[in-house]
Amino acid sequence: MRVPATSQCLRQAVHRVPPQRRWFTCDRLIQEHDVVLLRQRGDKRAKWKLTPALRDDESHRIKLSYGAHVRAQDLIGKRYLDTVTDSAGREVAIHEASMASYIVNSERMATPIYPQDCSVIVSMLDLNPERPGENDDDDGLFEVFEAGTGMGSLTMHIARALHAANPPMRKDLRDAVATASLERRAPAPGGEAVADAEIETSGAEKPAESVPRDENEVSPSTDSELATPEPSSPVPSDIESNPTTPALDQQPPIQTMTLSRLDVAPNIAKDLADWSSSRRAVLHTLDRNPSHSRAAYKLLRRFRRAIYLPSVDFHIGSISDYLTPRLASSLGVPFLSRAVLDLPSPESFADPVVRALKPNGLLVVFNPSISQIADFAKWAVTTRQPLRLERTAELPNSFLVAADEPTANDCGGGRPWDVRTVVPRNAASEGDIVQVMRPRVGDRVVGGGFVAVFRRLKPMDGVKEEEKVEEEKVEEE
Repeated sequence: MRVPATSQCLRQAVHRVPPQRRWFTCDRLIQEHDVVLLRQRGDKRAKWKLTPALRDDESHRIKLSYGAHVRAQDLIGKRYLDTVTDSAGREVAIHEASMASYIVNSERMATPIYPQDCSVIVSMLDLNPERPGENDDDDGLFEVFEAGTGMGSLTMHIARALHAANPPMRKDLRDAVATASLERRAPAPGGEAVADAEIETSGAEKPAESVPRDENEVSPSTDSELATPEPSSPVPSDIESNPTTPALDQQPPIQTMTLSRLDVAPNIAKDLADWSSSRRAVLHTLDRNPSHSRAAYKLLRRFRRAIYLPSVDFHIGSISDYLTPRLASSLGVPFLSRAVLDLPSPESFADPVVRALKPNGLLVVFNPSISQIADFAKWAVTTRQPLRLERTAELPNSFLVAADEPTANDCGGGRPWDVRTVVPRNAASEGDIVQVMRPRVGDRVVGGGFVAVFRRLKPMDGVKEEEKVEEEKVEEE
């Protein structure tokens, strides 16, 4: 007799999957330090909540809507789509957070590059990593440089694109990366080094629900704000007006947050160092604001148990302080394959980036206004940089819909629609159903901007490009 494929049958089938392959299923056990998305049954609509990293602690309770809460211990050991009961007796379903919904609903200290825009930028970077052992013609370490870590949303998307190029990591090492704290936190300008434990309890970072939406999103009626959003860059535009922000020449030496700074046992530290030396692709992300870098580090560490964190090295300082010594150590030989500049007036800081970029490498510049892109292109021409502008594109704005529907509020791309099958209240019978099909109406405008893609040429090719520009200018006159 044919047995129906019930959920129980499917779960039994999942249990027969070998343990080493069960991680790739959608039905794995929820563990300590995981971050999940909770769907609380409401009076009219469900309420969603992105949890912090779960702790196996009796005192760890997650606040929900309607004054209720749920214990983290009640979630640990469950599987996705399982349900628990909150303190008010309401049903709470456990969901896995996508990268887009995780980013949009996470803590933030800087305006993020929204997931839809991140996907476009990563596509323009043209990253095609090969798995270890697939190609004998290995060109060495594939290095990507990002100036302007900010919240870390673009950092996470680039790290996901590079992830397949690196060798697999043992489970015990992966657990250490996801759970261990840093030995010492990078010192703030003029301050003392702080233990990593204080990162978790610092009041400098506000949870996403405590930050008013109008501080992070742009209203459709405020076009001036859309033209000048808060930059997630290493050089804020208010550097001169803010007395607490040190000048560029007063910056402390470069501080780095890598796997070598984890507070782990000596044998684990050695194995992590060996794994790091075997990496085939790495993202160097830099920000001059230590708080931004620490928050971005936490963002990557908490997502899927730090799956993408090992591929990223975080640096705190200025672009010149990081790249100039590396160029000196390489005797001027370029070492970067890709670079991204997400900062105001990028032409003021791009010279060492261009010198460190390999020929045929790509430089992507992201700015909120087209005039900033034009200024950078003008700088490249007037200073005879070996760069060729290959593409300029405008990123469309996205709309945020109701905050209690994160699946439609993740800015993952595309225009959201409302498609429902309902029974009208005045229907003659239960069989009378109606389908609702209409586009969702957003209440906030987010994202957008302009992206330019430059290709690094050989020095002589750059001179020829400049001569060509001069010839075109003469012809126009």
